[in-house]
Amino acid sequence: MTIDKEKWEEISKFREYISSKEWKELKEERLKKDNYKCVLCKSQERLTCHHLTYKRIFKEEINDLISLCKKCHSRIHSICPPRDTPHFVKRLAWDNLFELSEEEREEMLKGMVKLMGWE
Repeated sequence: MTIDKEKWEEISKFREYISSKEWKELKEERLKKDNYKCVLCKSQERLTCHHLTYKRIFKEEINDLISLCKKCHSRIHSICPPRDTPHFVKRLAWDNLFELSEEEREEMLKGMVKLMGWE
């Protein structure tokens, strides 16, 4: 698979951004707001920030993000990526989803429904 020059530049810009001081400060603020726990499974291991929207990519607001562990983050992108996800951010992780038991998938979906306010 080859990546055209425009996509490569976007990927590079995003990688540079998530290494920036601004991103690290925003990420820390979000993690602190969520008590350093994944909002879905409550794990405190391997935390990251997930974009609920990419409308303000590179200029996110605190409520554009939620704290997730790496496992839940991969699963969320598999099941329900944000509609406005840029093509350079999309990471379909179907393998992770299908490694789950039926009960784990059901629990993940229930957590997402609650998180997204779809109840």
